[in-house]
Amino acid sequence: MFDLQSYLKLVKEASPEDLVYIDVPIDPYLELSAFVAKLAAQNKRPVIVFRRVKGTDYPVVTNVTATRKRLALALGVTPEKLLERYVEAIIHPLEPVIVETGPVFHEIFSEESVDLLQLPQITHHMGDCAPYFTGGIVFCKDHDTGKYNASFNRLMIKDRRHAVIHLTPHKHLWHSYIKMEKKGKPLEVAILIGVHPALALGALYIGGMEDDELGVMGGLIGEPVPVAPCKTIDLKVPIWGEILLEAEILPNQRAEEGPFGEFTGYAIGKRLREMVEIKALCQRERPLFYDISVGQWDHLILSTLPMEASLFVHLKNAVPTLKAVRIPAPFTAFISLENVTPGIANSAIIAAFNADMYMKNVIVVDEDIDIYDTSRVLWAVATRCQPMRDVVILPNMRGSDLDPSCVTDGFTSKIGIDATANPSLRECPSLSTFPRELMDRLKPEELLTEGRN
Repeated sequence: MFDLQSYLKLVKEASPEDLVYIDVPIDPYLELSAFVAKLAAQNKRPVIVFRRVKGTDYPVVTNVTATRKRLALALGVTPEKLLERYVEAIIHPLEPVIVETGPVFHEIFSEESVDLLQLPQITHHMGDCAPYFTGGIVFCKDHDTGKYNASFNRLMIKDRRHAVIHLTPHKHLWHSYIKMEKKGKPLEVAILIGVHPALALGALYIGGMEDDELGVMGGLIGEPVPVAPCKTIDLKVPIWGEILLEAEILPNQRAEEGPFGEFTGYAIGKRLREMVEIKALCQRERPLFYDISVGQWDHLILSTLPMEASLFVHLKNAVPTLKAVRIPAPFTAFISLENVTPGIANSAIIAAFNADMYMKNVIVVDEDIDIYDTSRVLWAVATRCQPMRDVVILPNMRGSDLDPSCVTDGFTSKIGIDATANPSLRECPSLSTFPRELMDRLKPEELLTEGRN
């Protein structure tokens, strides 16, 4: 069974030091998130289960996806094979299978008895305006096509049955909501909190409106994801969640949302956002409440792999000589390729911008540059790029509304840098190197040891 608690058992078996339980009371106001941040500053990233969180009976689990090693464990591969495994799931999705019910429906609270305030009220940073749920996957169905969409969206808690949701303009959930709002109708959504990391990774796939993240989830676990009908809304959801909120995003209703500290490290200010009304709360037996430590490794590593895989698939169609893709920072991509024809680097830049609306900075390098070594990428920019010739700037583009540099919400310029050798790698000045035989033969560590005697 691919659920969160089964995964935690797997972590404990594979690497016991990677799972820790905290039994002293912890305050969900800042203290819980600060605990994770303090560990990260010490280069420690275990999964943490807080068993005694003040103000709630629910244990909180966080930092689940803070290492690539744990993502690899979730997908049954080595860390080096993560990108390949995700790309395979995109190319070969497995459609979900419908079942009658499942573990997440063990206990059901009706509209009259729902109380969001009984769940952990976590305030993540100084300056955050309210408690937020950060670990919920929002499922919706496009009422024109019947296609499902899944995405992570933060929820600001208002009262026992209401929250304010952050919908990114021009993303799929936003489009589905706008369609229904124009008809004066709510958009039904199912918010699943606490899933196996493979399902979380699948929810972050960046595809077209016609793509169904449930299929990618199935591809990642190697079998169809079982889904069952919700109790109060016309949606089917994976049965392996910890907690399920059945809800509606209400038409023509907005409320102030924010400030909230986001993955960029900045607190984004107040905006009017859409209102969510909870119809029912379902949960498994003895559920854990899943929290994403926003802006910490837990958050950044989970979101990076799907972006790299999605970008790789889209770019490979436009640039067959693509070698590798890396997301080293927010809104930024490093791309390596074999530069076989003039203009191919610019083709890669434009394809990257088209593949991901959030993308703002793209650097393209030759295949001899290790894009996982940022210093080598910057070296290529310094020694192979002529700004007048090799820099593309696109003004007045849609970007991320979480980008703190934007003056207007989500409205940005974009830059692409061709840091490939000109006119080609074969024709550029040769690098200063040493004979391979000499480098293989020299053993400096042995000589240094002898020199100390």
